[in-house]
Amino acid sequence: MKRRYFLLLAIALSGCVLPTGPEPYLPSNFKRSINDNYLFFPALKAAYYTGILSTRWQREDYLDSAGTDTTYSWYQSEAFLYNDLGDVVRAFPGTLTLTLNGHPFTIGRYADPDTTHYLNFPAPVIWSLDGDSYFPSFTRTISSEGYPDILSPPASDTLSVSTPFDCSYVAPGTDTLTLTLLYLGSGYVHFDNDTGWTYVTNFPYLHNELVANSGHAEIFPSIFLPDSNFIRSYIPQKLVLGIAWAQGDTVQRNGKLFGFITEVVRSREYTLKP
Repeated sequence: MKRRYFLLLAIALSGCVLPTGPEPYLPSNFKRSINDNYLFFPALKAAYYTGILSTRWQREDYLDSAGTDTTYSWYQSEAFLYNDLGDVVRAFPGTLTLTLNGHPFTIGRYADPDTTHYLNFPAPVIWSLDGDSYFPSFTRTISSEGYPDILSPPASDTLSVSTPFDCSYVAPGTDTLTLTLLYLGSGYVHFDNDTGWTYVTNFPYLHNELVANSGHAEIFPSIFLPDSNFIRSYIPQKLVLGIAWAQGDTVQRNGKLFGFITEVVRSREYTLKP
């Protein structure tokens, strides 16, 4: 639902795609890590990974057009392998078999609302690769996290842009977490190669910070995007509040390094007033 907001933010601010979940990238010299808007720090340190495999649970709620608090949740799992040139393997060779919790997994990304891979956090996640002459075989069990929840304020509350509010939450099994504030608003944007200004709605402004797991956080009014040669007259109208944390693990086989991630995200959308 929020993918278009992050994409617009990426295009506007940097001219490149900004993924919404774990996404391997190449900073330099084939060292890989992850980009993840929900995390303040990557779950894996940059290294020469031969593969990165991840599973994330996420739940979000918001008020629909009828004013009903609507909640949905899903798992998203990803598997990326790299050849000796550092390129992503786009299709599995017939010699490879990858499974997640004992069930076949093809390369790429799965949105898994029906838990077809029998995912059930905080139960462990088991990745297995029956390899070949280049990709070594392994089986790795990774612990996962308990489900977080946002207790207050409810999605039915209309929050003020200018007034602080207290957020209470439950986040079992972690000492710290990332607090994410995604503001959505309207304003005039000057895109690259444009000669004028374009009025846009649902324009994203993202802020996150690492906080101690105290069970509550005071959310202060954000310093929104000031007028500049890029944007002007920005007015926030919605806030997507998120809490998230993750853990990373690695295994090395025959000189090849594989990274694993489990992550949990809880988010809620609010309407803002001035």
